[in-house]
Amino acid sequence: MAMSTTNQVGILIVALLLAFVFVYLIYYIYQMKKKRTGGADHIQLYFDEHFRNIIDEWDLMPRSKVKTWKKDMNKKLKVISRDIGTIKKKKTSVNSRMDALEKGMKSLEEF
Repeated sequence: MAMSTTNQVGILIVALLLAFVFVYLIYYIYQMKKKRTGGADHIQLYFDEHFRNIIDEWDLMPRSKVKTWKKDMNKKLKVISRDIGTIKKKKTSVNSRMDALEKGMKSLEEF
């Protein structure tokens, strides 16, 4: 019972198709498992590789630096607020001195 060449080619084609379907099925199962387990996608891989450059280029800061920056700015604003209060007090005394000088100038002009 010898097989003809056509039968052998047919069996070979069916075997190759079954092998292809088997490999595709394994690949599909692998991809589904990877998606379910949260495997890294292309965007995640890009950000993992370039995250430091993105932060530097966009002048972004991590939360820890933002907190220290906020504390420093609050200290500076308190000092500036205190200085504004001092300047306002000095402004009133300067204005009264200017009024006195203007009166003195008028009296000298009239003389």
